[in-house]
Amino acid sequence: MGTKVTSVTFIIILIALLSSLLVCTMRCRAPQARLPGIRSRKTTPESILAIPVNRTIPELDRLLALRVKLQWNDIPFESFNFQDTRQQLARHTEKKGGHEVVLKIKHPKVLHSKDPFPTVLRQPNDTLGRADFITPDDIEVKRAATEATSGVSTTLAAVRAIAKWVSHNVRPSLITNTLSGAEVVDAPQDKCAERATLFASMATSVGIPTRIVLGLKLLRRQWVGHIWNEAFVGYWITVDATTNQIGDAIGLLKLKHSNTVSGAQPLLGGLVGNLTVSIEKVHVRPSTTVAVATKGGRWVDDSFGCRFTLPSPDWVVEQETRSPRKVILRIRVPQRDKVYIYFVAAQIPPGLTSRTLMLQRLGIIRLGRKEFMLLYNKPISDEKLDGQTVRFRYVQSGDNKVCLQTETMWVQGNRSFLLNLIAEENAHRKVEDDYQRLIDSFRVMPREQ
Repeated sequence: MGTKVTSVTFIIILIALLSSLLVCTMRCRAPQARLPGIRSRKTTPESILAIPVNRTIPELDRLLALRVKLQWNDIPFESFNFQDTRQQLARHTEKKGGHEVVLKIKHPKVLHSKDPFPTVLRQPNDTLGRADFITPDDIEVKRAATEATSGVSTTLAAVRAIAKWVSHNVRPSLITNTLSGAEVVDAPQDKCAERATLFASMATSVGIPTRIVLGLKLLRRQWVGHIWNEAFVGYWITVDATTNQIGDAIGLLKLKHSNTVSGAQPLLGGLVGNLTVSIEKVHVRPSTTVAVATKGGRWVDDSFGCRFTLPSPDWVVEQETRSPRKVILRIRVPQRDKVYIYFVAAQIPPGLTSRTLMLQRLGIIRLGRKEFMLLYNKPISDEKLDGQTVRFRYVQSGDNKVCLQTETMWVQGNRSFLLNLIAEENAHRKVEDDYQRLIDSFRVMPREQ
């Protein structure tokens, strides 16, 4: 049996990975009055799904496939839409109103579509009309969609262009109301629901059939409620404008699709306190962790322009992940295997601050921790770098041991850097001085022009 969904203190979930926190400024007109026929839908704590993951998940970018079991009571099986290009129904059983479903989720094949753009419809156009929160006839929505798709020749390319526009032109915000597409263009702020309504409004305005999808998003320690889209490019594909992922989002578990927001979201109320989710199998790429050489205990990364010095020559740096946009290092402390120190460097859009990123990260972290207590959250005194540091205490699931976690984040331009220390409370105290020396040694090097 999986872990039961519980009602949690209200926190809007934004994407935890630094590389996926996309935001920039945009042109916007003065806010207008609420559009006729649009009723704001308020999010409440009782409508938030948050489910602790029942097994350890490796780096999410190494996931190839998942086998997941869902169980619930008294909601008809026909209320759900489980199948899409990534997700297949393996089994469904029903007994006395109780349902059990097993789903297989995997990366789809590489997307191909030669559907010309402007699109030639081969799908009922009931997905093209104005609906609650979806406003394709709004002048500014049409303008934005036309601007985003200028010069593209296929529907798939148009979908990619609109998703990129949405993810880059709307700022994350802890708002509680669901806004229409037109309202998001007016005042570019959002959580996942607003990116979905804006994408649907823009795509529909240029003739691309689009649906709203309700489901769960897999983070490292828990599933959280999430809303994304499906767009028709000759067949239906997954579009998550929150993270600008098209088709390949293996961490999304689809529950329901609809042509409207109100058609998808009512299912949510019946699932809180009623749904269990268990990951049965995980298929991942082999780890590419390698030891990283240091000179005199100093680690230097030319691609991200940073360096730090290990506090002791017997500490070891291991590279877990590297891509043009992100590097993740594990720093091992000798004879302390249960002390975890990680360093993450990532590219981010300009304009984000360390405080904003840290607040968003804390919002996600606290949902997966028992008895979470924030001990401090304060800026770092550094004339050259924008920095923030936090420390919090929590009770570890399973063995109920008290742990401490300290995180330090710096931002410079389009680069972010994170160092964290995670350990049981006593072990954490024993390495705090060395961790502080590691922080003090961190430097960002000037970038060549």
